[in-house]
Amino acid sequence: MKYRLIVSDLDGTLASTKSISKVNIDAIKRAYNQGVNLWIATGRSPKNTKPIIDKLSFLGKDLKVICFNGAIAFSPFEKEIYHNVFFDSSIVEKIFHELNDLQLSAWSYVVNNLDEDKFGLTTNKKGMTTRFLAKHNNSKGVIYNNEKHKELSSYKFIVSGKHHKIEEFKNRLQQQNIKCTFYGSSYVGINKYRSCIEVSPENVNKTTPLKLLITKAKISEKEIVSIGDGSNDVELLQFAGLGVAMGNARKIAKNAADTSTSSFSKNGFAKIINQVILNK
Repeated sequence: MKYRLIVSDLDGTLASTKSISKVNIDAIKRAYNQGVNLWIATGRSPKNTKPIIDKLSFLGKDLKVICFNGAIAFSPFEKEIYHNVFFDSSIVEKIFHELNDLQLSAWSYVVNNLDEDKFGLTTNKKGMTTRFLAKHNNSKGVIYNNEKHKELSSYKFIVSGKHHKIEEFKNRLQQQNIKCTFYGSSYVGINKYRSCIEVSPENVNKTTPLKLLITKAKISEKEIVSIGDGSNDVELLQFAGLGVAMGNARKIAKNAADTSTSSFSKNGFAKIINQVILNK
């Protein structure tokens, strides 16, 4: 099969926080020179994806980026948004009410399209999650206030707390018919007593905007190689002509994939590109 497109997750797959290995960059350049493009599909915000985008500037307008697990898709060098889905302000208010009532720690990414996110909305309970994400996002955490923030919408929430409280939170949203997509998160604070989850609007996954983008580019799913490692990559791995799980991938991702490669630390991304694109 001749593949035309690589769609890759970032963390644990293609890149670390702000860098891509030379081995992976070289593989991307060789594939691109043979007419095979790279698009990114990540749970990160556009702001946190920018350091990686900058290192892929040689792709120019051919680079497309999917962020927030599929809530927004855009062309970073043309500044064009193709897909934009979020919780509206009335739903944000209801979610924060339940989070604060259950004393859960949470961070909400405010909708600002492609502008720099200068702050995130947090619950009253400022714990390890909010402190970590403020540093990780280089943004200020601002406690949600019904009056001050009643017009603000949100792309996603990252929520942490004791297992039973997380489950109660999910149940309360379901009882209010607030339809969401939940992903396990490895951000911070996970142990046998505590969970961390990402909460996105209903039907948000990396494949939803990808279908729009490949239709526009006249590429079929059979011509795609997708690469990932997490629970938020499952739909992506199942959708592509060839789904590849990293050696360090979660079991759920490995089960969804057609094949696997080496771990991130061993440049598994470059290895599979060499094998199936470059025939090396």
